[in-house]
Amino acid sequence: MTTKEALIKVKARLAAGWTQGSAAKDKFGYSCAPGADSATSWCLIGALMAENAPGAAYGALYKVLPPGETDLSLWNDRKARTKDEVLNLVEEAISVA
Repeated sequence: MTTKEALIKVKARLAAGWTQGSAAKDKFGYSCAPGADSATSWCLIGALMAENAPGAAYGALYKVLPPGETDLSLWNDRKARTKDEVLNLVEEAISVA
């Protein structure tokens, strides 16, 4: 799987369900493994893990993080963060992949 293909899958997964504070959650809001059949929402890192994304996918995301940001997980989990912002970041990473 290419970096671009992986990021497209990550974006689709996040569009289906996005979360904060846990790599993945089930339909009841309980934390679960990102690759679990019961997972219905993922944080940015959890979606990368669930798709077995190559390291280059992480690198592409780090390239497009806003200035001053150094951690994808912390960026995802900021209180005011929105799903649209996360999807837009992945879209930017797709464009540079």
